[in-house]
Amino acid sequence: MIKFILLLKNINCTIYLINSGFDLKSNKSITDFKECLTDNILIYLREPISIKNFKTFYPNFSVNFQPDYLYLIYKNINKNNNYNSFFEKHNILQKQYIVIGGNSNYYRPDRKPYDAIKVYIEMINLIKLNTTKELILYGSSEEEVNWLSKIAKKTKIKYFNVNNTSWEDAFILLSQAYLSISGRYHPTIMSLIGGVPSLMFSANHCKMNGVNEMFFTNQKVIDSHEIHKNYDYIINFIKNSVTNYTNISQDILIKTEKYYNLVEKQNY
Repeated sequence: MIKFILLLKNINCTIYLINSGFDLKSNKSITDFKECLTDNILIYLREPISIKNFKTFYPNFSVNFQPDYLYLIYKNINKNNNYNSFFEKHNILQKQYIVIGGNSNYYRPDRKPYDAIKVYIEMINLIKLNTTKELILYGSSEEEVNWLSKIAKKTKIKYFNVNNTSWEDAFILLSQAYLSISGRYHPTIMSLIGGVPSLMFSANHCKMNGVNEMFFTNQKVIDSHEIHKNYDYIINFIKNSVTNYTNISQDILIKTEKYYNLVEKQNY
């Protein structure tokens, strides 16, 4: 990406860079990216934690808050100010099940090994013992389809994925949930727009931490490779959400609208 931006920066055009999880780690990438920062590049970052990271490296370069995916989904369902009618039409507020998502950190040669199938099966079976809610699996990328399908067969729970859902089907499914437990950014955003209390597993950089920070104050993000060490935390999340459901859900909806309005007020 950096090489591409360097090629463009001398052209008479404006470059919009929208990025999530800004957490450059190597000195070389920090130095190389600094060369990209010219007057014709505008930086838009999705989460406050990314802005904080950016400012650590480049304190004198301006950056804008732009939760683009949250904004675009919210705006799409809010056409002609019909947000509430969309919720009513699709029974978004009738929370019936717990949706569990995958993670991009598993079964890839560029990630450390982790027996996610075994861990997810253990987690799901434990959740079943602590709730009467139906459990549903959702796979948001092709790389998850295979290993999540094995979990669904083993645990005998419903399974939906990108191959059998449109974006609107996915939004309805994820925003109708009672709770969300996931390591995927985009499905979690869809659930949050529906006011769904959401527990997050880490991804390969800071974006899930950033979303968690935007919506929750006393909730941690579970390391994607330490889920097995956090079964008690997951069950406590479920129990606490049940006890305080209305307040948590309403707070999420208020924050979602706040972030949407912040972006609406920006001039591009």
